[in-house]
Amino acid sequence: FFQAEDGIRDKLVTGVQTCALPISLLGSGAIVGELAMLDGQPRSATVEAIRPSLVSFISRAAFQEIMRDRNLPDHLLSILVSRLRKSDEEAAASSFLGVKARVVRALYQMADKLGEYDPSSGTMNVEHDLRQTDIAALAGVSRESVTRVLAALKKSKVVLHSGRFSYRIHMESLEREARLDD
Repeated sequence: FFQAEDGIRDKLVTGVQTCALPISLLGSGAIVGELAMLDGQPRSATVEAIRPSLVSFISRAAFQEIMRDRNLPDHLLSILVSRLRKSDEEAAASSFLGVKARVVRALYQMADKLGEYDPSSGTMNVEHDLRQTDIAALAGVSRESVTRVLAALKKSKVVLHSGRFSYRIHMESLEREARLDD
């Protein structure tokens, strides 16, 4: 069981080979590994820091002792319910939203968790090693689709710069794009 104090990326490992795709971005205060602590099964994902992070580790024995405290089970249940609701939203998004809207949602999540806001330009600057395949995995679309959507967003000045290690996103325009695609 870990609690993150800074931004990390949750990665899904599938099959016999380790094919790791990001499934979500986690920020300060996020907890991971709680399901394995509760049911004793192997963990369902691997977490990788994408910038220097501070995490707290709790062993299974300590976790079981802490669970006897009445407040922690309530807090943990609240977190699990929140994740279930987010999963429901993601399932609905992948069923009902178009490709552009899903990429916009992924960019918004990326900017929200990893970006630094520049109030003078209204942009969010994201400087991390994020590839188009990472954005595609977050959005549940192909990398080629991300390429096309990014090109259209650059043309309309929503994304002002994109590269392997940096994105500059005009947040008001991104929010407008998100509303248009609802």
